[in-house]
Amino acid sequence: MTFYVSVDGEVAGADLNFAGRIVFDAAGNPAETRALTAEEVRPTAEQWRRELTDHPRSPEHVPSWWQAIADGDDADELVRSIHATARTLRLGELDAIFGRRGRGAQEAAQARLAATAVGTITPLLAERTAAERDEMIRAWHGHSRDDGPDTTMTSDEQLRVAVTRVAERIVARRFGTLPKNWHVV
Repeated sequence: MTFYVSVDGEVAGADLNFAGRIVFDAAGNPAETRALTAEEVRPTAEQWRRELTDHPRSPEHVPSWWQAIADGDDADELVRSIHATARTLRLGELDAIFGRRGRGAQEAAQARLAATAVGTITPLLAERTAAERDEMIRAWHGHSRDDGPDTTMTSDEQLRVAVTRVAERIVARRFGTLPKNWHVV
């Protein structure tokens, strides 16, 4: 719950957060302004899992981000990797990612960022069982509404493509995309 008061004191109220995830660092400070290591994040994934065990909820009352943590989803690792990678980029590359050099440059820069971020979490992908990998691949193809996995590719290649496409969508949503008719004059 967040309480707020206007500067002139005429408006006050509270915002109730029933579904959004709030992350704190080990000192109890809100952590949305900097990247945290897994050890610094509070509540920890284990604490979130224990909460569901100690106080069971029906599936419709468990937000998707919470269920992903409980299931051991790597999405948070992918987002962390994207942000950490972006923080290392030079100004020119960041300009391109944000679209300051035109649509073509933005698409290419965002694809590079996504591919680099996926490369850093590849060891986590290798830990997935065959069933988990198949589900991740199927989920991507269902979400993208395409024809399904490319049967000429190995399972590892298909998984990498699926996770890279998810990363590309995360990057595009985080950094924005220019309209298709945008160009640099």
